[in-house]
Amino acid sequence: MSVMAVIALVAMGCAETDEGDDASPTTSAGAQTTATTAPDTTDTGEAPTASDTADDGAGDTDPALQWALDYTGGPGGEATGEPIKLGIATNTSLFPQVGDGTDVAVEFVNEQLGGVGGRPIELVTCAAVAAEDGAGCGAQFANDDDIVLAIVGAMLAGNDEFYAAISGIKPGYGLGPLGLADFTTTDSVSYTSAALGAGMGGGLFVAEDLQPEVAALVVTDDAAGRGALSLLEPVLAERGVELVSVFVSPVATAPEIESAFRSAGADTVDAMLIGLFEQGCIAAYDALRNLGVDALERPVSTTTACWTPSFQEHVANSGEEGLFPNGWYFTNPLGYNLFEPDLESGIDTYRLASEQDGATDATTDVAAAGAFAGILTMVRHLNEVDGDYSFDTLTAQIRDFEGPAMLQAGPIDCDAPPIFKGVCSTRVSAHRYIDGGWDNVRAGDDLIDISPIVIGEG
Repeated sequence: MSVMAVIALVAMGCAETDEGDDASPTTSAGAQTTATTAPDTTDTGEAPTASDTADDGAGDTDPALQWALDYTGGPGGEATGEPIKLGIATNTSLFPQVGDGTDVAVEFVNEQLGGVGGRPIELVTCAAVAAEDGAGCGAQFANDDDIVLAIVGAMLAGNDEFYAAISGIKPGYGLGPLGLADFTTTDSVSYTSAALGAGMGGGLFVAEDLQPEVAALVVTDDAAGRGALSLLEPVLAERGVELVSVFVSPVATAPEIESAFRSAGADTVDAMLIGLFEQGCIAAYDALRNLGVDALERPVSTTTACWTPSFQEHVANSGEEGLFPNGWYFTNPLGYNLFEPDLESGIDTYRLASEQDGATDATTDVAAAGAFAGILTMVRHLNEVDGDYSFDTLTAQIRDFEGPAMLQAGPIDCDAPPIFKGVCSTRVSAHRYIDGGWDNVRAGDDLIDISPIVIGEG
């Protein structure tokens, strides 16, 4: 099956869960491989805060704030005057974290970074759930002369219709690709490969780094899960890995997932992959504990979809001493470990803004972090064009960008992928949580390159 066909299946499978929201607009202003020891807060199940690493002198600008000022090129302080409007089409009912991340970003930019050239930015939000919503949101943005940019926040339906409506009229920009059109469009780009990229990276990582003879995969029994399997099977087979896959219901309980692991041969295979999200991660963890699976002896690999506060809380309540199950691997489309302080990538800035907003639970949420970073990078572009928000100027500014993009490791190249024309990053990281700390096994200059998959070379 082709990569595009797989993505189409994934999009259709996810779209089946869409809820019927109205498409009514609203506005808001506002290294090398390393082994590191977790901070002292690890045993409490809490991620370190920006204040843990800040070293401000009296009257000095917080380093994380200064980084943001330097990165965006903003004048600093509170923005005033007539706002600059950015349209964003998104499905907030399914992806509230994306909305949280954008809201924190807008407030931070307007209150502390001076907006864009001193003017505040204003998000014009349009709910996009069905195909007709995408068409309506796109038309709304295209016909509003005050909107300078059309952003896709998180959409699973109406993507094609949205891009058709804005084509040649408004520059497009994505915070994280989910649908087929997000990957193949020439009317928008995203600087991250998001969840699908993490899945691709996970397959490559298991095959090339762990090198099991037989691996088990437990994945949701829907079009999304079956599409993901169609993508992973040839990747692993070409690298000598036999994959035993078992499907489970999207609402499977821990006993049901435990039965799936038994069927997949959890006590005999060389490695296990988990293709589940939040509640599925929790159930998989319980199942593997009941089966007596030790990840230090039989590797367990999943994605940063399991990096959620609820999963961390469940692990802590289960008696684990640490944030996550000991020995688990996580593949990450951002490429940076959000649990570790880092000034230069923008992690410290994201933490600072989240903490000031009171959203401390979001500091390690990949979806929220990606959305926040996407807004700040766009503010950088808007500042750099110095008031020329014409279609040609802004489109060139976005597409010619080579990075670094905030919170996105690896190069940015919007012209390289011949299939995924809408995605500009092909790098994914892998992290292992072990003995209360992190081993960033594929990071820095050793990121997983998923381009062999996205360009159709296996």
